[in-house]
Amino acid sequence: MAIYSMDQAEYWVEPESFIQFEDMRTSHRLLGEDPGSPRVVVMDMKPGFVIPRHAHGCERFEVIVQGSLYSGDDELRVGTIMLAHPGEVYGPKVAGPEGCMTVEVFARNDTSASEFELDDGTFFTFSTTADKEYPPNLARREWIEEHQRKAREGAAALAVS
Repeated sequence: MAIYSMDQAEYWVEPESFIQFEDMRTSHRLLGEDPGSPRVVVMDMKPGFVIPRHAHGCERFEVIVQGSLYSGDDELRVGTIMLAHPGEVYGPKVAGPEGCMTVEVFARNDTSASEFELDDGTFFTFSTTADKEYPPNLARREWIEEHQRKAREGAAALAVS
């Protein structure tokens, strides 16, 4: 049995095919040898980190284990579970004032890639070799900016107290 601790550098394993960000670190683990095996991802996001509106090609389960996450009109807290079916578009989501850590389980690693929605309703797949940041025309950009501001103001207030 393998055991990994969050305070060890080898815990935070990010495959090259995954988007790398300064404001988020991730730990990816496959639950088996087969490329179609389930994949577990721990995401540790700083306040205001954005997950754009997107979909995956498989079932997914996500639970908040630390902090909070803005989604729609809600501020989701520890213990909240989010489920999405293949092709179901969800988000955007923004990490709250204290940041957010979630554990996400994808039913199949080989169909878990993200398809991001643009403001014209079309989708794109982020290329880790060609793209360095999200395009400016993400779906719901105003909502994203409003909730990023809210999270960062809350984080600043927490730092002062």
